[in-house]
Amino acid sequence: MTLGRFPQILGTILMFIAGMAQGQDGPIADEIRAAASDPFDSKLRPLPLAAHWNTGTKADGFGPEYQLSLLDRGYHVLPWFALPVPGEKNNPDLIYYQAAMQRAADRHLPIALISTQWERLLSVDRAYLTMPASTNPNVVSRDGKIEARVSPAGSADPWKEVGQRWGSQPMLDQLQKIYPDPPRVLLISNNEHAKLKWKDASQDARLARAQGMSPDELVRLFADGWKVRYGGLFTGLKEEFISADWRDRSIVMGYNAFLPPSVGRWPGWAEHSLTLPDQLSAWTTIWQGASLPFYTHHWDQSTDFQVWSPQVEAMNWRAAIDALAGTPYWIELSTWDGNRGKENDKRLTYEKLGQTYGPDRYEGMVQFGLWLIQPRTLREFRAHNDRKADYAPYFQAVLRSVERVHRVPELREFWQRGRLLPNGRRPHPYQASIPDSLARQPRWFGLSTSRDEPGPWKLDTPIAVFAIAHLIGEKPNRRWLVYAHAPVGPTKKVTIDVPDFSGMEVDVPRSGGFWLIEENPPAVRAIDTSLSGF
Repeated sequence: MTLGRFPQILGTILMFIAGMAQGQDGPIADEIRAAASDPFDSKLRPLPLAAHWNTGTKADGFGPEYQLSLLDRGYHVLPWFALPVPGEKNNPDLIYYQAAMQRAADRHLPIALISTQWERLLSVDRAYLTMPASTNPNVVSRDGKIEARVSPAGSADPWKEVGQRWGSQPMLDQLQKIYPDPPRVLLISNNEHAKLKWKDASQDARLARAQGMSPDELVRLFADGWKVRYGGLFTGLKEEFISADWRDRSIVMGYNAFLPPSVGRWPGWAEHSLTLPDQLSAWTTIWQGASLPFYTHHWDQSTDFQVWSPQVEAMNWRAAIDALAGTPYWIELSTWDGNRGKENDKRLTYEKLGQTYGPDRYEGMVQFGLWLIQPRTLREFRAHNDRKADYAPYFQAVLRSVERVHRVPELREFWQRGRLLPNGRRPHPYQASIPDSLARQPRWFGLSTSRDEPGPWKLDTPIAVFAIAHLIGEKPNRRWLVYAHAPVGPTKKVTIDVPDFSGMEVDVPRSGGFWLIEENPPAVRAIDTSLSGF
């Protein structure tokens, strides 16, 4: 071998090594594909994938090049792209998509297309706003004025037409030609466009028949109306795809298209839902999946260390998900710490209380939500113009949380085969207007600890340690996986009350820790989840 050929041979060797880790037939690509493709009724719970709402259309965002670097480093991510908006001039060009979409095609990976709300066009396009009141897709007030919010009254035809506009965009045709056969396509709407609520039915002049209806009758009326209209939109969107695989393997998902996080926290929560005595959420019959907001909002009083927290709110979601067992509904968890760099930034709330906030604290909360809900995807929220330079350490917390499930054998086994244990010794602190179908489900999964506050809990009652447990096996050979985190700071010598096991006292870190309990012989062991290299 001559020295002149050495760089070429070395490059070939390095490319081969990289291909072993990253290529189409590499184990990471196989695992990502399997996680997205596994059926909803799989005997083993599908492993989670990491993702983001920020699509990198602005400088230094979480865009395709960054995603490629994550795949190259062996992270289990589901690639995400911006969905072009019909008629907008600032849509991404082909350069934004091409390299990453081709790489996804080479590895046969699932993809996601992230979007603003699809029905928004019905309220901003004058072609729809000026339609006759009888067929207008928007609210028609009693004095005949058209309001820029959609209604379940009026014609469904404009809804399907808008769906066709979304699905027939030339850029989508090009993407399907680059990658015609993805195993899964997630079509995700942020689902926040203004829509008429059932409690306000009388505000649309065409819903005069709603006068005198009971709340349940109104919810059914609205659920039926939305099902026809959103169903037409989704059908129109998919019918325009030129790839049969895109049509057949795509899932339409809406942000918060489930039960609202406020379930039971205050009596009026049901007015913001489509909940019936025999149906927890009619949205699950309209959409094919939901992205649930596991958020500490910067504009409300929620925190990560009190009863009004995403950890407590999400226990109702877990109860509802368990009630939906067997229903093919893609559940992903969206995470956000409320940090926006503004005067009402959530970090300022903690600072005023003498607390600190950083990625380690965020990781503790994120990991609790991941193991409580056990979603198909863990997707972080940041605004479209937020910079990776400011928030990459926080997304690393999301990535590490997902990687632990894939790479730590004990965690992987409990994720796939374990069952989450309810804590029947304490009621859920949210008890306002709970429907019977949810009240029948165990709703409190937080383990009692020696740091719990006594007495009835209020929304501002602090919770020093959040803990949950999963179980595998039967007596006398049971095993428990316990996860706990202490948001405000590391907490030593915490006794955690694990059902049917006594004697667990551990030091709980802020970023969270895992422990394995063996019943025979009794033993508690901390699990090393340090993930060297990640």
